[in-house]
Amino acid sequence: CFEIDASFIEKFWGFLKVELRGATPHNYMKKFKRIVKDAYRKRYFKVDLTEDLKFVQGKSVEKNILLPDEIAKLSKASCPNINVKMAALFSCNTGLRLCDIMNLRWKNINGDKLDIIQQKTKNRLTLTLNDDAKFFLRKRGDIDDLVFSLPSHTAVNRAIKTWVKNAGIEKKITYHCFRHTFGTNLIGCGVDVATASKLLGHSNLKETLRYVRISEDLKRQATYKLPSIFSKKNKKDDEKLN
Repeated sequence: CFEIDASFIEKFWGFLKVELRGATPHNYMKKFKRIVKDAYRKRYFKVDLTEDLKFVQGKSVEKNILLPDEIAKLSKASCPNINVKMAALFSCNTGLRLCDIMNLRWKNINGDKLDIIQQKTKNRLTLTLNDDAKFFLRKRGDIDDLVFSLPSHTAVNRAIKTWVKNAGIEKKITYHCFRHTFGTNLIGCGVDVATASKLLGHSNLKETLRYVRISEDLKRQATYKLPSIFSKKNKKDDEKLN
């Protein structure tokens, strides 16, 4: 048994900073503060312990993403759990979080249309499945059957670690990286941020801008999309001068 006071909250904040990285400690504290403040309103506490609490948000840790050729390698590599493999490759083409994949049922898929209520945000997400996404779906079951039968979150990431190693990819990849891969590759293919935001199920563009990291390869490709000021004739003339 313990008492929640200012000292406990400081120790809890210290624990989060040691055990977690990036912006996660700050995000956890925001949720904790809301709970404590609500408890104060309901008179479980005599004073508002959160009134003077301020915690500096750390920089978000950049997550690795997979380029199209790396996704192709994964599709050919062996994975300890075939359902994990199919679900992950499905997320590369839909951006679904693991919590949504674990709860995805056949009633959420009608032809090439996917329609779900996101577990994290409780917002509705609808999108059209491309051919690759449909390829990674197993044989259709009853409407209330799960689309993918997956183990625990820890077991999923353990299988992914072995799978990525089998594919010869030297990156630290967790399930959430497949969502980042979807968003980043959308941007790399020329999809505007507003559209990418809707496909990811974000509530605002700021979240998408922070979430999607453009790889160096995609940045380099983007420069070649700039229109040239030289016509082919002018380029030839310039070559003659040199």
